[in-house]
Amino acid sequence: MVSHSDNINTRNNLYVLIENIRSLYQKGNLNEAYGLIEILEHDKIICAPEDEMRVTMIKGTILLRRGDYKAAEKNLLYSLDLAESQGEHRLIYNRYDNLAALYTDSNQPYQAIEYLKKSMLLKEQVNDEKAYTLGLLQMTSLLFSIEEYEEAKATLTKAFFLVSKLNDIGVSIYYNSQYVLQLRYEKKYIEAISHYHEIIEDAKKISDPYIETVSYLNQGEILMLLERWDKAEEVINESLAISRKNQFSTKELAACSMLADIALRKNNISQCRVLYDYVKEHKDFDTDDSLQRDIAELGSRLHEAEGNTAAALESYRDYMTYYRQHYDNEQSRTVLYIKARYESEKKERELREARLQQVESDLKALKAERARAESEKQFKVLIENGTDIIVILNADMDPTYASPITFRTLGYEPADLGRDVFRAVHPDDVNMIFDQLQTAIEIPGLSVSCQFRFARKSGRYTWLEGTITNHLQDEYIQGVVCNLKDITERKKSEQEILSFNKSLEIKIEERTQELQAANSDLESFSYSVSHDLRSPLRIITGYARMLLSDYDETMNAEARDHINTILDSSNRMSQLI
Repeated sequence: MVSHSDNINTRNNLYVLIENIRSLYQKGNLNEAYGLIEILEHDKIICAPEDEMRVTMIKGTILLRRGDYKAAEKNLLYSLDLAESQGEHRLIYNRYDNLAALYTDSNQPYQAIEYLKKSMLLKEQVNDEKAYTLGLLQMTSLLFSIEEYEEAKATLTKAFFLVSKLNDIGVSIYYNSQYVLQLRYEKKYIEAISHYHEIIEDAKKISDPYIETVSYLNQGEILMLLERWDKAEEVINESLAISRKNQFSTKELAACSMLADIALRKNNISQCRVLYDYVKEHKDFDTDDSLQRDIAELGSRLHEAEGNTAAALESYRDYMTYYRQHYDNEQSRTVLYIKARYESEKKERELREARLQQVESDLKALKAERARAESEKQFKVLIENGTDIIVILNADMDPTYASPITFRTLGYEPADLGRDVFRAVHPDDVNMIFDQLQTAIEIPGLSVSCQFRFARKSGRYTWLEGTITNHLQDEYIQGVVCNLKDITERKKSEQEILSFNKSLEIKIEERTQELQAANSDLESFSYSVSHDLRSPLRIITGYARMLLSDYDETMNAEARDHINTILDSSNRMSQLI
């Protein structure tokens, strides 16, 4: 088992190793830096993404200088992926610059320009003046390589003013390297040689052997154009020595090819043959199309000088083949560049359209959000100034919101919102409330009525009435909404009405009993009166009939009528009784 201290030691050792790699690389000790990188890879040591990004960048750059373009491209692209995953502009545009340098060295200027454009765009965004100046100089070099001379000169002039401000030796070297290209284009060769000498001296100051060896080669190339063979041989030998020391394979082979050409022109055929064979047999010979073409052309002249006409003709055919391949490759690269540019522009158009659609979608969402916010604001004003108590409970039945009237009605403070609200429900109403809540939970959207007593902070109970509605699934509410009203006064009125009705019923019952007694008394009185009246009435009726019977003949008509009247009245009175 690895202990904690072992882990710390491992991390410390890794940190020291990576710092050594960076230090060696910055000092120009590329072979030693590459050796340490091989140790990392051999031991399969896992680095942090940022360290891995820098290590792969350093490895890619060293491989680029050694002429292993495919391996360099693989490492630099991986380093770019790691930089993009971290999202820092400075890291990303540095990787773009590395790839631009790779495609420049591997004779793919259009791809280099595309990466450089991306790099300069990011540099402008972060206002990195030095990096932007280096981008201008790199763009100048690429424009010269594709013979866009006027645009290259204009870009270089733009860079000049920034270089003057920066006062940086590395930037000055780069500027002079591009200015020399302009001088060569204008055929100011002597001035160009002088500037290359300045570049070499500055490269020595900052310990950059790659710039040094390339500058010697360029200087030697101009001297060969001027047919100053001895001086050309001297500076190219300087380049060869530096290339071999630092394992710059492609530059070493280029120097050997140029020295072989000089030897042949000085009629030193044996020296030319040694150098020619060395280049042809070198393991990295097949990695450079331009070198193969130059060696084929040199071989045709060498074989001719040696008197081997057939070999000379074969080499010349090889030269023409390489030249045609070079031309075809250039054409293919141009076509590929155009296709890539078209696809890139197509993707950019699609991206712009997608962004436009996204903006429109965001705008609609923003309008909807604003409308919702305004609606919520209006709703909030209504809620906060309303007379209804509104309480929202979460899934655990804990309150998450209460309208202001809640606190004014019940006497609690907002800080009391988190307390167990069900403890304040009257014991006789708790079961009913839980049943109603359970019904609401089971049927989302259904409003369930409730009426219960709730204790104020003072301890006195208040009657509440309202509805409980489950809105837990609503993304804007996510709770159980209780809309309640204080009905204490109504309950009090209802109780008073019930009490009044009860007392009224008692009074009615009392009055009914009294009435029943009166009716009974009246019935007795009526019976007594009817009994007492019938007896004299019967006597009156009897006497009237007797008078009419006994004295009918002697009675005049008027007396008879009076007797009959008495009898009729007696009959009516009897019926009434």
